[in-house]
Amino acid sequence: MTHDGHLLKVDEVAALLRTDPSMVRRKIRQGEIAASKPCGQYLVSQGEVERFLDRARVAVARPAERRASRPPPSSSCSAARPGAGR
Repeated sequence: MTHDGHLLKVDEVAALLRTDPSMVRRKIRQGEIAASKPCGQYLVSQGEVERFLDRARVAVARPAERRASRPPPSSSCSAARPGAGR
């Protein structure tokens, strides 16, 4: 782990991420958050928290882009069902 920024305890990371310390520990064990454990306590750099947030970022389309990517509605629901014309 690189020392880029202040080192944070698990409860401090949890407060920044607005979650439980148990979730932070789970992410550390799963390798999603890099940490060191020099004296029996996990320490995470501020830079690692920022990288975790960057990796977790989701792309949200603007409303106009979402409308343009939708397929056109079908003209008739009954035409798509087999045996609907009987």
